[in-house]
Amino acid sequence: MRFGDNDRLAALVAHLVRAELLVLLSDVDGLYDGNP
Repeated sequence: MRFGDNDRLAALVAHLVRAELLVLLSDVDGLYDGNP
């Protein structure tokens, strides 16, 4: 999984508006609880 520019932009905006939560959705199959 690679974090792109949109993820960084979302994090920056969330920080600037002092958001309490940022949810990033993905279309990757499954849920990883460790390094895939």
